[in-house]
Amino acid sequence: MTLKLEIMRGDIARIASDAAIVNLFDGVKTPEGATGAVDIAASTTTIVHGAGIGGIETSDAAQALAEGSIVGTYGFNKYKKSSNNRGSRLETLNIVEFDDSKIPDVRSGMGSGVTAGEAQNFARDLVNEPANVLSPELMKKEAGRISEDHGLGVYR
Repeated sequence: MTLKLEIMRGDIARIASDAAIVNLFDGVKTPEGATGAVDIAASTTTIVHGAGIGGIETSDAAQALAEGSIVGTYGFNKYKKSSNNRGSRLETLNIVEFDDSKIPDVRSGMGSGVTAGEAQNFARDLVNEPANVLSPELMKKEAGRISEDHGLGVYR
């Protein structure tokens, strides 16, 4: 299962959800903004941590959020019974940005993060396969397929 990431404009305190993930930086004595709203929010919703008071560029913070969320929820369960599955059960992570002008940077960073996270998880899927399932020949075919799907060349 791939984690679905959704970007929305709004106030994290007004988004209905199962959990809210916020932050508090060193030196901040009183939670403000999204951090101060945590007791009102109720879903799997977060802000772009590090952007704003954290001093990280919005697109960089969004990329890290997306990549970390996708890689962090990974589980290779192909050969496991459902009761033994690993990985997160989280299906959707809503990313809330209050400032309309930052939404394009959030989208850009999220796109890069999703690509990097999914690529890492794909590589993890490959290395988790037993050698009797993913032979060198099948690995070569899979590399060719993924390269072709993304317009990349395969050098021999």
